[in-house]
Amino acid sequence: MIEFSHPARLLLAPAVALIFLLALPPRPHREVLTAYLPQWLHALLRSRRRPLRYPWLRTLLAAVAFLAAVAAFAGPRVPPVPGPQRLRVVVDASASLAADTGGGSAWSALRAALAGGLAGLPAHVRASVEVLRCDRLVRAVAPDALGEPAHTGLGMDLARAAVGALPEDTALWTLTDGRAPVPAVGALACFGAPADNLALVAFAVHDAWPLPDVELSVEVANFTARERVVDVRLAAAPGVLASVPEPVRCKLAPGAREAVAFAVRRAGGGEVVVALPGGDALAADDEVRCVLPPPPAPRIAVLSDSDAPVLRVAARALAEETGGDLVSATDDARASFVLVEGGAQPAAAWADLPGLTFGTALVAAGEAPAPPPSPAGAHVEWDRTEPLLRGLDLSELRVARLSSAGEGRPLVWNGGQPVVVARGRAVHCAFRLADSNLWLLPAFPQLLRRCYRAAHAETARVVVAPGLLDPEESDLRAAPPPDRPLPAFGAPPKDLSPWFLLAALGALLARVWWTRAP
Repeated sequence: MIEFSHPARLLLAPAVALIFLLALPPRPHREVLTAYLPQWLHALLRSRRRPLRYPWLRTLLAAVAFLAAVAAFAGPRVPPVPGPQRLRVVVDASASLAADTGGGSAWSALRAALAGGLAGLPAHVRASVEVLRCDRLVRAVAPDALGEPAHTGLGMDLARAAVGALPEDTALWTLTDGRAPVPAVGALACFGAPADNLALVAFAVHDAWPLPDVELSVEVANFTARERVVDVRLAAAPGVLASVPEPVRCKLAPGAREAVAFAVRRAGGGEVVVALPGGDALAADDEVRCVLPPPPAPRIAVLSDSDAPVLRVAARALAEETGGDLVSATDDARASFVLVEGGAQPAAAWADLPGLTFGTALVAAGEAPAPPPSPAGAHVEWDRTEPLLRGLDLSELRVARLSSAGEGRPLVWNGGQPVVVARGRAVHCAFRLADSNLWLLPAFPQLLRRCYRAAHAETARVVVAPGLLDPEESDLRAAPPPDRPLPAFGAPPKDLSPWFLLAALGALLARVWWTRAP
């Protein structure tokens, strides 16, 4: 079927009658009688000239050329076929596509189906295909540059990414395993089959840095239809942990989850891996990694104006716990934590020095000496919301004599007077350790450890490797939704003007070839 873009131009076609009229041979204007007719006919015969006749073939070829040119001028074309003219392909590239549910991974089947589907498209549709790879980001890629599934879970709305800003003449084809929400419109191709899978679905690190204590906790999920017994193991490079704990055995009911915790002590910095035995459908959710910062190798100094051994014993215990060393108090440039009792220290030296002081006067240059200590009351209050004191019981604290604690954030006070304040990276107590029973309380070791930790809290962090999947991604038990086929694609109108012009040119060439002298 042929239609014309400008049918009004076909009104030029009747002008073809002029060609036939102009091709008529001329008639004689008059008749002349002559007695030499036999001689004229004999001469005509000897010259082999044909008598004048109407040039039917030449005229017909000229008419054909004229009509073909008129038709080309009217814009002949094959009418368009209704239907989409372009195709948007949305590829789900989340980690669950790497699952092997029998016969290879779903990702391999997806890529093979994509290549076959694109090869079967009409040429004009194949030239305008847009392929979107969707993991946590949506980006356009070449059909042969999909890469591998990302080590990430469901971080995006697949349906919104597929349909967003979709032109009217564009069809949609979504390729997925059905774990993410799929678009309600367009073609759909799902890959993979239901499978059993064990997964790590949560991970947390509680690091007491700069102290060596580290707790790693994971949550194990059993996405199978039967009870499973699994050993969760922790591994680390040599020198990272003081000792590697034994695997923890979990007994999981179908669909159940269980938390597993490992309490370890670091010996150095490096990578730690918590892993399941593996061997199930999806390997991407069988392990999680983190990098522990190395211990700070502390140098602890003690400065006291008395011979009381309490402060030195506390410093030695802290050094043993953190793997540090005791250094000379006179070389405070090498000390990373200083314990001071009594005496007077320049205030400028404690502007950023981490430590814990007891009854030490911080005197600025040119100031008068601090007044002597005064008797203290019996009742002590403390800020129970302060991280340094949260959970500690100081109700039994007794202080005999108090001095000034200086400026800072009040932590403990006696009768409205601050007796323990925090300033910078140090904590200052307005009493000597020997004038109180603090060193006898269970809260004292905890307070010492927390002050040491607070002095280093901003220098190191645990780095957790990305890739922990969402539980919905690791659950492979559900069957994917049914496929939806691609629609019948339309075709744009096809211009036939060049063919009509070619026909006109052919008719003219044939007319020239058939031309004969009269």
